[in-house]
Amino acid sequence: MKVFLALLSALALTACSGDVTTDNRNGLGVAQSVYGVALTGALAYKRLPPCPAPLACRDAATLETIQKVDRGAYAAIEAAHAAVKTDPTSPATKILIQAALSSTEGFKALVDAKGK
Repeated sequence: MKVFLALLSALALTACSGDVTTDNRNGLGVAQSVYGVALTGALAYKRLPPCPAPLACRDAATLETIQKVDRGAYAAIEAAHAAVKTDPTSPATKILIQAALSSTEGFKALVDAKGK
């Protein structure tokens, strides 16, 4: 819930700034923050003992799925980062940032669902 409120606040700030370059950089920052939260959960899942274990354990197929989604989210962030660096005012940059945010949110949702 705290992460959701932080993201909402960051999005509100980006909406208020009015400067495309700042908006895109802030949007990229939000995507990177979501990725960081998801990556923390994914690493915690990876550290679990392999199944079957008496309590919590990691399933090899689930870990493989998490790693694939992680690679996709990371690639989306890298593409958005390159676009912000190259041409922060381009409409394509905003699309890449939105794709990075969507990708990282999907990564976080997967980790939240599978990592428990």
